[in-house]
Amino acid sequence: MTFGRYRELLAASLEQNYGIEADAYYLGKKYDIVGFSKDSEGRTAEICIVSVGADVQFVRDELDSLPEIMLSGLRSFSRDKESVFLRVFVMEDVPFELIREVRAYKFTKAVKGQFWGYAESQIVLVDVKSGQVYTNLAAEHKRNLFCFA
Repeated sequence: MTFGRYRELLAASLEQNYGIEADAYYLGKKYDIVGFSKDSEGRTAEICIVSVGADVQFVRDELDSLPEIMLSGLRSFSRDKESVFLRVFVMEDVPFELIREVRAYKFTKAVKGQFWGYAESQIVLVDVKSGQVYTNLAAEHKRNLFCFA
């Protein structure tokens, strides 16, 4: 499957759960797909950011900066329950070392609002060549959103 075809299928799949913007900006940085899911009060409950055609070094840099990016955007998140930052990387020929890094990645931050809530990072790594989807433990339940035949 090509990157363009996968991007089309992914955008259609994500539109069911998110308000999707293609080639959009988040905190001043341009991404291929940015999606926002709102809670019942209109505050952001979940953010989904997708990068298509990423290379290994880009993914590692993004994983290193993810806590900073997540906490910078936390002001717009819903403060009284779970907030999720879903980061998706679409690649070809994913090396085993990167798969291990993604599987082991964990970042969760407790947030004090009127009640205690928390923000969680979820990572998804898609290999379009083999059709495999790799996630960290927090994103395991979202694996089916990214599997296409």
